[in-house]
Amino acid sequence: MSTLFGTKRKRIKKIPLTKSNDTIVSTETSNNSNDNANENIPTISTTTTAIAYKKNKITYYSFKELGLSKPLQSTCTNLGFKRPTAIQQEIIPLILNNHSNNIKNPILALSPTGSGKTASYILPILEKLSIDPYGIYATIITPTRELAKQVYEQCNALGSIYKISCSLVVGGCDIVKQSCELSNYPHIVIATPGRFAYLLRQHKEGSDGVSSSSNTEIPMNNLQFLVLDEADQLLTLHSGFERDIAEIISHSHSTNNNNARLCQILLFSATMTVSLERLSQIATSTTTNGEEQYLPLTKVFIQESTNDNDAKNHENKLLTATKLPAGLVQEYIFMPSHVRDTYVVATIQQLVLNGGKAKSDTEDNKRTNKRRKRYNYNKQQEEDLTKLLTTKDDHNDDDDDDENKLPKARSIILFCSSCERTAHLSTLLTQLHISNLPLHSLMSQQQRYNSLSRFKSRHVPILVSTDVASRGLDIPTVDLILNVELPLKAIDYIHRVGRTARAGRRGKAISFISEMDIKVLHAIEETTNIKLKECADINENDHVLPLLNIVSKASRMAKMKLLDIGFDDLVVKVKERKKNEKKARMQIRGFVRKQLLEKGDSSLFQS
Repeated sequence: MSTLFGTKRKRIKKIPLTKSNDTIVSTETSNNSNDNANENIPTISTTTTAIAYKKNKITYYSFKELGLSKPLQSTCTNLGFKRPTAIQQEIIPLILNNHSNNIKNPILALSPTGSGKTASYILPILEKLSIDPYGIYATIITPTRELAKQVYEQCNALGSIYKISCSLVVGGCDIVKQSCELSNYPHIVIATPGRFAYLLRQHKEGSDGVSSSSNTEIPMNNLQFLVLDEADQLLTLHSGFERDIAEIISHSHSTNNNNARLCQILLFSATMTVSLERLSQIATSTTTNGEEQYLPLTKVFIQESTNDNDAKNHENKLLTATKLPAGLVQEYIFMPSHVRDTYVVATIQQLVLNGGKAKSDTEDNKRTNKRRKRYNYNKQQEEDLTKLLTTKDDHNDDDDDDENKLPKARSIILFCSSCERTAHLSTLLTQLHISNLPLHSLMSQQQRYNSLSRFKSRHVPILVSTDVASRGLDIPTVDLILNVELPLKAIDYIHRVGRTARAGRRGKAISFISEMDIKVLHAIEETTNIKLKECADINENDHVLPLLNIVSKASRMAKMKLLDIGFDDLVVKVKERKKNEKKARMQIRGFVRKQLLEKGDSSLFQS
């Protein structure tokens, strides 16, 4: 939704769907094929609609022209929505038209990060819900709890005019309360797949493990829309979501009294690469009278800019590369792996406003200062540290015009590869008096919400996170992304850097590359079709070497602090639990595959 706020974007002209050379449009019907697949597996026809956009030449439509009612138009105006984005111009009329004509074909929408995908499916759902309000009308599935919370807030904001009831069903919260809310027929359910599928099973089986209300099934008989946000992650093989997603889809289609009722499945993501064929197979499979039915899958691909010379290979490029925001600057810093943390601190010192320190002292800092004065604290060491961690021009106002320097980042996200690294780096920065907050899966749900809320409200300038914050989170104020460790998959890199440069704003992403990350860097450059530049803002002799001893000492202190609070024991317990869960999933997967092979059908779970 950040695309609808903040600075104005350059006007772009929409290219009409014609066969002229200037328009990059591919509309075709093809059959999915696999050389290694069994010949008995039914083929699935998909209808592909690829739409390209060019900048500086488009005339924007209003929300009224998209077919939305006056109350929703008023809500969009009150929330600061100026005009629909490219993805909204295509998806909203398509969903409204399909629903009016009782067309239940699934829709796959691929659009860059920060392009307004969330509002593109919430607005048409609310438009149809206002005509015949009942529950449960729509279900939205997201891979992370933080993203589910964000979508929940956006649903309440956009649907405030209709006073809709939304239910948030995620892990880490009171399951009894969530079960009761689902039994009260909320209009829209926003959930993560694990918790929602578990409640579906408990209510269907009538188990006593949830509540007394679990004897009745969750009312999904009249579900109209099933939305899979970040569908590439939800439907990725071996992601752990396969069983839960399959169960949710099976509950979303009713076959009572031999009359099949299908809900419309909507898939949204910023990246759909290798798994595109398998996505169509899972999304379109339904069961009617014991027979499998496949519906055509409508695919809408949105790119903000495309060269005319690439028109012939446009669709192929959509499957192999994803367009990054135009205002994003990507750089890398090559360094030895054993001094990675020192380079991170040096980068924060040079590129972050006030060296990562909050401008105003918090109450805890004030109490600490009083204690230091009371016990005659020697401030010489702190002054030396401050000189190293504070840039020379920190005292300058933000409005100073300096053409030779980029403005300092006010809000940044540091991405780490694991919970242990996230906790260690966050504690290390705290030891150096750099204001930051951690965000990882080993924190309680309330702690995760608090960290994200304080970072969004700009009380804390730095968020140290795992990939839990890389998907879908809309934080328009993020100026800088630091990839402390590169992700194993290039697709995850695209989602990470997509947290900045949103809605036409400018942003910067810096990746720290060691001698072990060369292959990963080349894979990222191949996926994005962009060659990363070396960062010239960090000088090893001037910025890194003076911090080696200080960061090394802070690292040892951070390890001792984590050991004292029992963080290592928690990591061991969680790893053991995940290992057992993975083993159980593999056993279930093997059992399901065996049954499908006996029936001569392995189309749903291909490896």
